[in-house]
Amino acid sequence: MRTRTARFSTVAAVIVAVLAITLWDRAGGTAWSMGQTIAALQQLKTIHIKGTRLDRPGRIDFECWMRWAGETASPFQMRYEDRNGVVVVQGDVAYNYFRRDNEVDIKRGPQMEDLKFWYRASEFSPWCTGKMLEILKLFTDDWQQVVQTDPNTGTEQVHVTCSYRPGNTSISFIVDRGTKLIQRGRMWSNLQREGDPGLDARTFLYNEEIPDEVFAFEIPPGAKVVIEGSESNVLTEEANNLWQNGDYAEAIQVFRQVHERFPDSFEGKLARLFVGVCHYRQGQFDSAIAAYQQGIREYPWRDSWLELAYFDLGRAYLEQGQREKAREAFESCLTANEENPDPERSRLQKVRAYLTQLQDQ
Repeated sequence: MRTRTARFSTVAAVIVAVLAITLWDRAGGTAWSMGQTIAALQQLKTIHIKGTRLDRPGRIDFECWMRWAGETASPFQMRYEDRNGVVVVQGDVAYNYFRRDNEVDIKRGPQMEDLKFWYRASEFSPWCTGKMLEILKLFTDDWQQVVQTDPNTGTEQVHVTCSYRPGNTSISFIVDRGTKLIQRGRMWSNLQREGDPGLDARTFLYNEEIPDEVFAFEIPPGAKVVIEGSESNVLTEEANNLWQNGDYAEAIQVFRQVHERFPDSFEGKLARLFVGVCHYRQGQFDSAIAAYQQGIREYPWRDSWLELAYFDLGRAYLEQGQREKAREAFESCLTANEENPDPERSRLQKVRAYLTQLQDQ
């Protein structure tokens, strides 16, 4: 459920593409031999990415470092940082720091939604098995490529576009044909590569020496620490599982427990919104509206959950014929999510369609 996290999942997908290019000469259309593949992977020890991503009111800079296993390195190390927060992965432990709230979440990395790409890539250990080619070919759809000459350097480049339908994302990246390594990567939160890309990775640095301190993490003074397995986390997970399985009545009871017992926590405030979600899914629009109104008043973060609350609130008002209130809710939805301001996302396209419908009628 938690989405107050630095948005580095897009970087993760670009890294998957980096590995795919390293493993397979798509420009030539032929697979490398096993020896060449393993040799190339053994040479790729670190990646350092710099770029920008969407954030209100414009774009912000980010950096991401990743280091694979070596003589001194743990099996998986990564650091992502922008002005909103830091994520540090040390093996199976992930530290997610939110500057705005001065809060650190500590949990097992594979259970963090935005880290699943990284652990999926790491899990199959291409250095040993040589099976990553077949696995990575399953990640993307609509793969297209064009070989062009860089007018500035005269070197050949492969311009690639592809999409990942389960995540409603599309990617464009430029590959040096000689090294088979990415030089630039961009990603959109839609399948058509429309609008300003959510992520623009402009610089890729390979095999530079990265000090161990980059992957270290110290809890900032005075920060609230939330450790996976705490009582609020356990209850929230139970409620979330009930919600995802469609057991909305039972989920409401557990979400209410979370809110009543931990009213000042992130989970407690989010639980109030999810009471509204569950009522809405059951067609209980009066109860959904009441829960959303109270939840929106209490919930301080402008993220995807607040966006969802305004979206469902607007639809609930529509079900009751309260057109003006529906319009107000949909207009609030358009600016509710500061973590992902991409205007071309599917939900916001639906919101604009609702507003057009309300204006025309």
